[in-house]
Amino acid sequence: MKLFEQFNKYFNFNRRERNGILLLLFFILLLLLTKIFLSNYHPASGIKIQYIATLSDSIQKNDKAPVFSTAKQKNNDESNPGQLKLFRFDPNTISREEALKMGFSNKLTNTLINFRNKGGKFHKKEDLKKLYGLSENHYHQLEKYIVIEQAVKAKKDFPAFTHTANNNFTIELNSADSLDLLNLNGIGPAFSKRIIRFRDALGGFYNKEQLLEVYGMKDSVYLLFEKHLSLDASLVKKLNINKASMEELSKHPYIRQNTARVIVNYRTKHGFYASAEDLKKTGIITQEMIDKLLPYISIE
Repeated sequence: MKLFEQFNKYFNFNRRERNGILLLLFFILLLLLTKIFLSNYHPASGIKIQYIATLSDSIQKNDKAPVFSTAKQKNNDESNPGQLKLFRFDPNTISREEALKMGFSNKLTNTLINFRNKGGKFHKKEDLKKLYGLSENHYHQLEKYIVIEQAVKAKKDFPAFTHTANNNFTIELNSADSLDLLNLNGIGPAFSKRIIRFRDALGGFYNKEQLLEVYGMKDSVYLLFEKHLSLDASLVKKLNINKASMEELSKHPYIRQNTARVIVNYRTKHGFYASAEDLKKTGIITQEMIDKLLPYISIE
């Protein structure tokens, strides 16, 4: 009897409570029905399945799969292989308008035209792959349409990118741009960009042999073009070791972050450096390091 009274005490609901329970059950049932309905209706999945089926049929027929690109990708790509109007062409004579029709972007077209204007020459169709910004996919689409009408036989073991107009040219290393460097035997677009990046990080070259410090540069390649280089050391930018911040100093290739920190800490504690030789007082900078840094630092 007591058990029944206890049960009745906890599970006996008034009219308002019963209505609340019924309303809650109604909403639960509505949610379940909505879930069941949505699980059986997926138009997006149908599109995806249809696209996969179409793509599978295309592959089986050895057709090219459709190319999709986002707006972000288009901005990053130098070439635009998705909008090609293909025809036979010679990269040594193709016009700007024709290049654009072949899917070249404005930037890539300018690179091509500027390279030719500076005396550059494409000796074989594979040379087009060295054009900075041309994607591998775009090149493969163009390859069978490339015709070199006036092929020039390159010297043995010399890369195709050579200065053909005048073999007595000279390039000033501290003012040259990446296109100027393409005229040097052994230097392609990627290497040209690498040299410019290293030069800018240094502040300029004071010795031609510093090119051997560029990642991937070999003595044999350097000897191919060394005679065509000149150097204006007055263009070298210097860092004031009495004013430069730790961040500015550490960006220089010859100064590590730990070295930059020591230079600044010593300066803070003991005052300005009177000369470059004072750097030895930091305890970690040797005379050899000072000699290497000397063209790049000042105290005024």
